[in-house]
Amino acid sequence: MSMAGINDSLMGDTVAPGIDGCTESGIQIPFLQEMCDQFHAEFGYQMIFVAERGEIVAAVLRERIGTVHAIGAEIMSGMRDEGIVTEADAAQSAFMKEGVSVGIDVDGNRVAVVGITGPVEKVHPLARLAGMWVIAMVRAENARCDQEAMAEQMLTQQREMLEQQKEYVRERTRSIQSLLDFSGQGFLSFGADMKVRPEYSRECVEIFGEEIEGHELSKLLYSDPQDQADFVDALALVFAGDSSPDVVFNLLDSSVKIRNKTVELDFRAIDTDYIMCSLRDVSEQQMLEARISEVNELREMLLGVVMNRPHFAALVREADRLFELLNSMTAGGEFTGEEEDVASAYREIHTFKANASYLKLKRSVDAAHRLEDALAEFDVLTDGTSVLLRIEEMQHAFRKDLFTVKNNLGPEWIAPDETMVIPRLQLEELERQLRSEVSGGGEIADRLQRLQMVPYSTLESRVAGLVQDLASARGKRLKPLEFSGNDFLLDREYYEALSHAVTHIIRNMVDHGIERPRDRERAGKAAEGVVRISSAEQNGHVRIIIEDDGQGIDVQKIKAKAISLNLVQHTSQPSREELLKLIFKQGFSTAAYVTPTSGRGVGLVAVRDEVKRVGGKLSVSTRNGKGTRFEISIPKGSAVRGLHEG
Repeated sequence: MSMAGINDSLMGDTVAPGIDGCTESGIQIPFLQEMCDQFHAEFGYQMIFVAERGEIVAAVLRERIGTVHAIGAEIMSGMRDEGIVTEADAAQSAFMKEGVSVGIDVDGNRVAVVGITGPVEKVHPLARLAGMWVIAMVRAENARCDQEAMAEQMLTQQREMLEQQKEYVRERTRSIQSLLDFSGQGFLSFGADMKVRPEYSRECVEIFGEEIEGHELSKLLYSDPQDQADFVDALALVFAGDSSPDVVFNLLDSSVKIRNKTVELDFRAIDTDYIMCSLRDVSEQQMLEARISEVNELREMLLGVVMNRPHFAALVREADRLFELLNSMTAGGEFTGEEEDVASAYREIHTFKANASYLKLKRSVDAAHRLEDALAEFDVLTDGTSVLLRIEEMQHAFRKDLFTVKNNLGPEWIAPDETMVIPRLQLEELERQLRSEVSGGGEIADRLQRLQMVPYSTLESRVAGLVQDLASARGKRLKPLEFSGNDFLLDREYYEALSHAVTHIIRNMVDHGIERPRDRERAGKAAEGVVRISSAEQNGHVRIIIEDDGQGIDVQKIKAKAISLNLVQHTSQPSREELLKLIFKQGFSTAAYVTPTSGRGVGLVAVRDEVKRVGGKLSVSTRNGKGTRFEISIPKGSAVRGLHEG
């Protein structure tokens, strides 16, 4: 209560307080009543507190007293400073028979009178003391009221400042939301309760299709309960401080499917209490990237086919033979291949895949790889249905690749109008008749045969690009292929067999022989590896040497693998040459895992079979850290001739 309030209370019409210590006007002045009670308890005398018009506002007595003695009135009016109650005075008051009344001035204003009943000689000094006491009490109350007023004023100012701060935050929030909206990305933040806070960009509404304030983020991102639980558990580690935010964020999904949209996610810790999540709808971008990828794949395939036209034609013939073999193993709608036939088909598929890969026929390559997987499982699970499905899939993929080539390059591209296509069997029959039935036909037959033969040197253009593509795909570096030696002619069948063998050897060298640039430099080698092919005629044979400067073949690793497959006894001591021969055994591979190009133990088996098919010999030598050398020897004859031989 302020000083003015106290004055108003003391100078107004008041009555003795009731039990609750309140006046009729409802103004509380409990300290006055407490003072009267305390004075009575301390000194044993009754005290009355009188206001201007003679109304008692506080007293020990709990009854209404309507009058006051004349001395009190005179003191109140300023006619005297104090007075002693006489018998004449006492006759006017039913309360004070004797006693003393003292005026009370507060800050220069006479505000009340205090009267104390009792013998004058005893209560006179107490009256003065009571007056001083009341003044001190009023001033203390006034100071308290001033402090309350000041505190109330400060509180009001703080409320105003807080409201200003809130308005500033709201304005900043609106500004931030405007910036976030302008960014075109979804931004939201959340705390440990996993609920989205009010500040999020409008793009979030586009992504989720609704306002998301207060929604649980786990349920917005995932529909599967287990995914939701995993998401919450992971982020709980961040909020609890049990794990680094970056570690957890790297383990979370980088993209999710929301309403048939692909949305990229990125999480950042704002502070220890909140995390921000940015969302970007990349559906259109993915569609565009997929389309660009398709166009690039088509361009690479067509370019590969155009630049390697003879090889594409050879692949088509190879595919016809392969599909004929596979169809013969699927009689009656079931896959019924014997173990030897399956192994043969496995090698043919592996070779087909290698050649299709060189020509960038990606659909055919992927389908062939899946068929290899199915055949590998067939050895254990005898799941013929899966093999049948994969065979049909590969045939469909190759037909689709073939249609793409013809559709873009034209059907005449493979067989131009000026070229007459004669089946190989008819040419062979014509050659046979010329030799046996026509006088002097031998020379014509030889010319027919030479027309069907292919220069060995054309192999360079095929493998040169292949070796660089393989190295690039494996993160390795190679110098340009070194191709040297004598040229000679090969029957087409021999040429295809030889090209298959060389292709498999080169793939094996790049995959397992040539080291990565850093490893080569640590070993004191140049960062770029070397693969070279050379040829020479010697003692009626054509020798083709394929070698690299890689890490060589680990013979001890071959032995360990052979022991694990029970091909070699643990106590036996096979020679180095005997161990190296094992790499040409079906299914033998020291690779730790299967890649699209190697690791199945098939490639070198195909090399062995192709060389054997043309009556050749095959050998291999290796030096640790120096490289590996393969040598193919083919006897010269009608199918293998010198370039200028008749």
